[in-house]
This record gives sequence, C-alpha cells and structure tokens, in this order.
Amino acid sequence: MHKPWSEPPLFEGPTYRYTFDAPLLEDAEDTNPLALAWRTPRGGTGAADRVLLQRMVLPPERERLQRALEELWLHTRLRHPHILSVLDVEEFQGEVYVVLEHAPGLFLGTALELALLRGHRLSPRLCVYTAAAVADALHAAWTCEDAHGQPLRIVHRAVSPRTIRLGLDGGVRLTDFGVAHAARAERLATTSSRLRADLAQAAPEVLRQGPVDGRADVYSLGLLAYEMVTGQTAFKGSYEAVVHQQVFESPKPPKQVKMEVPG
Repeated sequence: MHKPWSEPPLFEGPTYRYTFDAPLLEDAEDTNPLALAWRTPRGGTGAADRVLLQRMVLPPERERLQRALEELWLHTRLRHPHILSVLDVEEFQGEVYVVLEHAPGLFLGTALELALLRGHRLSPRLCVYTAAAVADALHAAWTCEDAHGQPLRIVHRAVSPRTIRLGLDGGVRLTDFGVAHAARAERLATTSSRLRADLAQAAPEVLRQGPVDGRADVYSLGLLAYEMVTGQTAFKGSYEAVVHQQVFESPKPPKQVKMEVPG
C-alpha cells in the first residue's frame, strides 16, 4: 500500500521546482496516486504552471520493478491530442514521480455520477464525441511505433469512466496507461492476480488475464458507450456474475433502459 499524500512536498528536479497543491486521486490499494502540483522553472525565470504528479509505486522485487519502469517507458512513447501527455519523470528521496499535463476539468465517472444525482443523463452528442475521441486515442496507442519503427501494439486494458478526463477546454483525454500491454519482445508478463481494470468495462480476456490485443479495448469502449448513453452499466454483480453475463447473456437494448435514446 502506498503512503498517502500528506505534507506539501517541495522538491527540485534538474529544471523545475515542484510544490504540492492538492490530492486528485487516492486509491486504498497499491495503484499510483495523483496530485495537483505547481511546477516552477529553477532560477526564477518563467511562469509557474500546474501539472499532475503521479507517484509511481515501484515494488522492490526486481521483475516487478522492471515492469513498472517499462510502463513509464510506454507513457513517453504516446503523443496524441486525446492522450494525457507525460512531460517528465522526476526522482526525489527514492520516489519516482511522473509529471503529466494538467487538463482542468473532471473525470467522466464524476460527470456520470453528477448527472445521476440530478436525475439526468449525458447528452447523446457528448456521448458520441467522447467515444470518438477515446477511439482515436486507442487507435493511436495500437499503431504507435518504437524508435526503430516497430509497432508497439499498445493495449490500454482499463478503459473506463475513471480513466477518461473531460477538459474545460472541451478536450477528451485518455489517462492511466499504467496497466497497458505492449507487444515488445523483452516485455515482462504481468504476474499480479489482482484485476486492475474496472469490472464493469473489462473485456472477457482481461478478466481471465489471458492474451489481449486491440479488440479488448474496443469491447471496453462499447461498454463505456452503453453506460454513457443509458446511465447504467451493461453487466452488474460480482466477478463471477459479470463473467457469466458476458458469456451467456446480452445487455438490454439501450432504448429499453432509456426511452430517449435515438432509434
């Protein structure tokens, strides 16, 4: 389990000074917490800008550490308008921080919860726009190449409302490639038995922790679109119940869940 964000840390990297602002995302498990921070150029020249700091939980075991460092490498290969950009990687007192661009706004999951509380649903236009943007991001990840021009075939594996950022500028950005899979010869297999994707949107092969390709993300995107349009997840219940529903049942047509859905 990671230690929580507490006292505002102040540390300096080779180029910037970082000052803690506020926690953004905390998880009770060993995922990587996010916080808002101010980044100021050293030397007093230039304006401060707001960034996201993601503290990477790097386990001591050699193989798992290599896996975590590989995830950082994957982040730096992705450059796309609909993918949250990695700006830098800093180390301070044995902790590794990934510096991400800050897109003011909220997570899609928050937007869905707020709409539900007010008795509303997201507009069909917003749903289509968001799904299209995420599809573009997933395509960019799948077709991304390494420095030698070899396709990486990156699969996100955790597409869900909590990994999609809706910006105040109207932008949609896919975040958290920390559990991504890439087709690299030297890549280590993920050995953890804990499911790090959202159960409601995970593809069957992700639930089984089997081999994955880009179709797993397309499947998750379909479930995400269903939830955006209807305000409900397509599959519900425990792990076993969701697996059973995926294999033997079909979700209700969106119009049966929400009559205002266009035919």
